Amino acid sequence: MLSALTAKCFQSTEEDSLWDLWQALESEAAVTAFQSSWFMKPFLEDFAPKMGAEPCIIMLFEKDGKIPVMILPFIRQRSHGQRIIAMADLELCDYCAPVLSRKIDWDRVDIEDLWEIVLASLPSCDLITLKKMPAYIDGMPNPLMRLQRMEPMGVSTALIAQAEDPFPKKTARDIRSKMRKLQQEGVFEEVVATKPQDLHLMLDQAIAQRSERCRELNIENNLEDEAVEQFYRSLIDHSLPHARMVGLALKQDGAYIAISMGIVVNGAFNGLILSMGGAETRKYSPGILVIARHFNWAFEVGCKLCDLGVGGAAYKAKFGGEKLELMEYEMARSALGLAGAPLLRVRRKLRVGLQSSPKLNHQVRRLIGKI
Repeated sequence: MLSALTAKCFQSTEEDSLWDLWQALESEAAVTAFQSSWFMKPFLEDFAPKMGAEPCIIMLFEKDGKIPVMILPFIRQRSHGQRIIAMADLELCDYCAPVLSRKIDWDRVDIEDLWEIVLASLPSCDLITLKKMPAYIDGMPNPLMRLQRMEPMGVSTALIAQAEDPFPKKTARDIRSKMRKLQQEGVFEEVVATKPQDLHLMLDQAIAQRSERCRELNIENNLEDEAVEQFYRSLIDHSLPHARMVGLALKQDGAYIAISMGIVVNGAFNGLILSMGGAETRKYSPGILVIARHFNWAFEVGCKLCDLGVGGAAYKAKFGGEKLELMEYEMARSALGLAGAPLLRVRRKLRVGLQSSPKLNHQVRRLIGKI
């Protein structure tokens, strides 16, 4: 049973105990790759400030406890005149979730009481938002799912489990057929990058490919943002035995035709970056081929799960897997917040509605410059 809770809000990443406490909980916690200290440290220390966001990290402790039982990595920023507190995301995280102690029976915790303790510890703001909330965190139920205003976000991802045949039969046949034809077109090569120097070179190629393709489609490309690029390079440069950036590319006649880059954290692979080359090889669906090969590589090196990542791209449905609906919550904390919250609810209802029509969803994303 959880004893009385106290909360501490860290509004600076320079506080001496922050990362020691984070890693102490993380060593026995349920945590996603995106809330691991390896991912969050460069995010909160370098990337978030570049984007005009300040950390306000909540740690919850039991009475007289020295190690937190929950960490909520929030950031605070201004948007359209509002002071918003949100989970640390800034469009780089597939999941936004608490770091949870496995020693606590969270089902027996009154989540509304816990949330009141969190609210009392946060700095003043107009609006609080929680987005991309998964129902489970590393196999544990997410207690924040029980907040009264938590609703489906209209965004999902899918998990592919390690298996002898991880993909649907039709997809597996198509992959084998297209790979065979591609290999007959010229000198084919598969390149795996795990060393920093190789990963930096692969990221250079991915940025160039993505830039060309996004200009062609007239859509936004976050890899052209220097702060985003530097964040990924920081992950490359600070690999750990249990947390690292990895890449896999397909080449034909010496030229890159498709690149997949992602992270492996605690035995799970999360795809982050996908890029493709020129139009001459698109008939072979090189993006699907490189994802399939990267997933197979991940399984070969011991990963138990591969995550397709968030987004409504049509190709993701071909891989099947366990679909995970993500959740969203907002709470107004001022009159200004009350005015802004309805817009978030309207956007959410539109996203949920578009989920039932993948083709229309794709067309709308193209129209607004997202893919």
